Amino acid sequence: MGEELIVTGIYKTGKYIGKKVGEREATYTVEVLSVIKHPIQGDLHHPNQTDEGFFHERKALAYREKVNIPQKW
Repeated sequence: MGEELIVTGIYKTGKYIGKKVGEREATYTVEVLSVIKHPIQGDLHHPNQTDEGFFHERKALAYREKVNIPQKW
């Protein structure tokens, strides 16, 4: 049986700990185990400006959710 590889990775603006479950040419498929840094909230086009009328709510990836993370970040 193969060894489980625990990795950290960045997806959008969040940082996660996960288990590597697959590999493609330019990405790793990672099963999320924990959130290190939650994604940035707010207007991503005008960061640190509070008078903008547009707001993005970015939720962190869920436990055991699978995501493709670039091999080079």
